[in-house]
Amino acid sequence: MRDQPAFVEVDGKTLRLSHLEKVLFPDDGITKAEILLYYQTVAPILIPHLRGRPITLKAFPKGIKERPYYRHRLAATTPTWVSRIDLDDGSGPVVEDTADLLWVVNQDSVEIHSWLSRRDNLSRPDLLVFDLDPGPRLPFVRLCEAAVIVK
Repeated sequence: MRDQPAFVEVDGKTLRLSHLEKVLFPDDGITKAEILLYYQTVAPILIPHLRGRPITLKAFPKGIKERPYYRHRLAATTPTWVSRIDLDDGSGPVVEDTADLLWVVNQDSVEIHSWLSRRDNLSRPDLLVFDLDPGPRLPFVRLCEAAVIVK
């Protein structure tokens, strides 16, 4: 039997959460429901860093061991209450509150990549990010040294 969607109220908006039993992290058995709960828990800390910035979603519809896809435009079926920005090639998502964040995560988005600029001035970045992706042979202490250097 296919798992039934759940409807929850968040920030005065009704979210349709689907495929909650889907295992996204197979080695650990972590389900989509658990990922949603995690993002709901960290929302007060995460949202201030995302607010006002368009985002690109990295979705893993078959779990993290399978091929992901990137999406920066909203589908026509996106609920009207989802925060958005008009871009040259369509509307893109913007996370303004917990409902927006959970809607994004419900799209199987394990990774959320925010723009370095804000919606009010897309051509002027106000953020710099150093993405430290060590290879498997790099000792963790070396990664820590790099993090200290770039602060």
